[in-house]
Amino acid sequence: MKLIEMKCKNCGAELEVEDNQEEVTCKYCNTTFKIDDGKLRVDTDNMHEAGYQYEKGRIKARKEEEEEKENKIRQKELKDKYFWWWVIGWCCFFPIPLTILIWKSNWSQKKKIIVTVILWVVLIILGILTNSADNEQKKEKIISCYSEETYNKLDELVGIDNISGNFEKDEVCKNMNLKNSKYDKIIIDMDDDKNLISISIDGEYIYKNESLF
Repeated sequence: MKLIEMKCKNCGAELEVEDNQEEVTCKYCNTTFKIDDGKLRVDTDNMHEAGYQYEKGRIKARKEEEEEKENKIRQKELKDKYFWWWVIGWCCFFPIPLTILIWKSNWSQKKKIIVTVILWVVLIILGILTNSADNEQKKEKIISCYSEETYNKLDELVGIDNISGNFEKDEVCKNMNLKNSKYDKIIIDMDDDKNLISISIDGEYIYKNESLF
């Protein structure tokens, strides 16, 4: 039995049709065609349905892609959140049992004091350096995405230490997702000239530039 190869006029997929077949349905887009003297004639009713299903599938795919991006952002936020809780826990609790072990050792009292002081000084310095580097990264990202005025106003009203978000240099500004220490969303409104219009937290204004209203 001879097979005739044709292309779907809707999606361009290959169609294999028997020489005596009167119609064929594309397995990719479900469009049905009439076959007349070896030529495809479109069934307009099925074509309309196929177009509807195609558009429906395209919208669904776009929605799934957006949801996947949002899930990645949420996972990253949780990862950052738990990382800093781990750092805080390590700094707060690990030195305590380590200090106890030092004082239970057979070292002289003078050596115990020296080692304990060195341990806590190093931990305090590391904490300060880590916090300083983190705040500097926040500052650079906020200024690059908004303005120095916006950064200063946020630091004044919220406190830079109380602000979290995605501050990596390669992160796009719209995905920065600023939040305060309570994980309330911070919304910043700017005009086209990068002038700060307002700052709100969960829908409540904490700053409004009256000259621009």
